[in-house]
Amino acid sequence: MKTMINANEQIIAKIPVGQSRQVVLIDVAGRKDISPDESNANVYCIDDRGEVIWQINAPPSNIGRDSFVSLRQTSEGLRADRFFGGEFIVDAVNGIASEVGWHK
Repeated sequence: MKTMINANEQIIAKIPVGQSRQVVLIDVAGRKDISPDESNANVYCIDDRGEVIWQINAPPSNIGRDSFVSLRQTSEGLRADRFFGGEFIVDAVNGIASEVGWHK
């Protein structure tokens, strides 16, 4: 797990989840320099200094690289979608994600 999100990381979505914390989605499309496991866990909660509080803990994908591609806040909570259609609700306190649907 990363300890910091650095300035070279491209954040493609950012959701505030507290006074000094935010959940971010890191763009990993096309990156071969990171493992499939790391690629498939590209959602982090960070503080204002970029220090990682947690990295998403989602069930493993049955497909090699299946990173998260969207992150949004809904009336039901924080949601994240994987490239191949899995939809997850994410606990903003601890990063545990549960699959709640599928769509394309």
